[in-house]
Amino acid sequence: MIHNLVIQGVKAQEDLLWCRSRIIAQQSLSKRFLVFPSELFERVFKDLLPQLQLNWQKRLRRPLPDSVKFALHNFDRIWIADGSTLEALFRKLKSLENLKVGQLAGKICTVIDLVNRLPVEV
Repeated sequence: MIHNLVIQGVKAQEDLLWCRSRIIAQQSLSKRFLVFPSELFERVFKDLLPQLQLNWQKRLRRPLPDSVKFALHNFDRIWIADGSTLEALFRKLKSLENLKVGQLAGKICTVIDLVNRLPVEV
């Protein structure tokens, strides 16, 4: 069910197997992510990443800053890391603002390709 919701959040115009496509509220999706197993998130993320990369290749690209162009002469890839404490991140979601402080522990780190601005690993 949760996998179906994620797919619908990304692409709400198609049915999936035996499930009919439906529009869901962002608040509902946010609440479901609180109990979303990390292994399932990783699998969905890795399934969607090739499509995101393909979409990026089709899109008109913004010009790269000179510093990035210069670095690409010396390196095949430029990756950046972004780490967040989930407590602070979840506080920004209206659907979770009433939860007790300290209830949303955890950290997440994402490695991002600086050129296409897509995640490489979470």
